[in-house]
Amino acid sequence: MAIIIKIPEELNRYQRLLLESAFINVNGLYLATLVYKDKNERIKEKLRESLINSFFVNYENKKKELSPLYNLEESSLSEAQLIELENFSKIHYILTHLEKILYHYESDENRITVSESSLLEAEKYGFERIWYTDPVVLIRKDIIRIEDYKKQDFTLDSFYNLLKTNVYTDSNGNLLVEDDL
Repeated sequence: MAIIIKIPEELNRYQRLLLESAFINVNGLYLATLVYKDKNERIKEKLRESLINSFFVNYENKKKELSPLYNLEESSLSEAQLIELENFSKIHYILTHLEKILYHYESDENRITVSESSLLEAEKYGFERIWYTDPVVLIRKDIIRIEDYKKQDFTLDSFYNLLKTNVYTDSNGNLLVEDDL
């Protein structure tokens, strides 16, 4: 679920709530959102989600398979095992920088650099090079405060309604966004 912004300075930008980042304190409700360059960037992200999850599962399975080797003395490992551990460790760099690899903020001129050997190793576990070469383009991440939050369920729908009525409504009560699943 997301909304498409219809105000001139943000026309056709796509905004998605990050439910896991919402919180309440004495000053109100805070909603975190991602603003995408356009709807195509969100579609790109959605198409990649299951593939990225598969990559994580494959990585975790291999990590479990290799975990007994990490407890052994290096001298007791075969050359093939040492090479496998060294190659597998190359994926760690990708995982620690995954958000910067998968997403690129339009205003950020610096891109993270990943070695060819790390990309090749990660591809063995389902990582797709296009995630690195063509990341999802974001405009920004916002934290929006809703002051007159009335206690209600923490649901995605209720948060989207609060966002629409408190941030994207003109003085006549007209919505300046449209829903998009």
